[in-house]
Amino acid sequence: MTINELWRALGRRWRIGVAVFAACTAAGIVAAVVVRPAYEATAIFQVEQLADIGGAASWDTPHSVRPRLNVDVLERWLGQSDVLDRIAARAGMAGRLTPGELHRDLLIVPAGDIGLYEVIVRNPSPEAAQRVADAAAVVLADRAAGFAALEQDTTLARLRRTLAEAQAMATPPRTTAAAADGSAPAQVRRQAARDAVTTLERQIVLLEANRRASPPEATIVQRAARPEVPVTPSRLLYAWFGVTSGLVLAIAAVVIADGLGCSSAG
Repeated sequence: MTINELWRALGRRWRIGVAVFAACTAAGIVAAVVVRPAYEATAIFQVEQLADIGGAASWDTPHSVRPRLNVDVLERWLGQSDVLDRIAARAGMAGRLTPGELHRDLLIVPAGDIGLYEVIVRNPSPEAAQRVADAAAVVLADRAAGFAALEQDTTLARLRRTLAEAQAMATPPRTTAAAADGSAPAQVRRQAARDAVTTLERQIVLLEANRRASPPEATIVQRAARPEVPVTPSRLLYAWFGVTSGLVLAIAAVVIADGLGCSSAG
């Protein structure tokens, strides 16, 4: 189709073009009014805990290490109403943000290093985004520190159970009922158990001493800054998209309608 043919088609089908253009422009304006720009704020917290020496850890393990706290655990906490209520209350948004809205607008991801986590919040209000991000970081950090302390207690309990089992295996039999008890394989097993007892006793002593000297703690590494620029398209962009798409679709509608009209006339 040449330019002259397009102009003639527009002259014949201008009503269709105007209707399509008006509909698209109105849709863009409505979207610009209804959809509010979203601002994003990020806070970072860190959790430190004692080394879990229940496994094959070296004695050179530092007293305080960053735990591999699974992000899935933190995400599950964000799905709990009590956690969301604490975040809303701490941010001063109780009654203004529902748990569902908080859960929708909150995201937690690793910050690139073990024990570091980013809390990302989107909200139409830059002030609310900043306050909720800070509040969520504090609430999650406190809960993570408590979780790390509980893991220490679990580790100690496991080590003590393993120590009791190793001590039982290391104790030589007091009866001669089992002739195999004095055999070479039995002696090797008892010696291995004695070595395990020594290792476990040292691990328990070190873990208890470290727990008393440096309990698990969480710190806010970076507080959220007040966002200045929205991360979603602005209202002007929505309106501009409505106008441009209206022009394109209007021309397309005119060309299609004119082609169909000419075909039916022929």
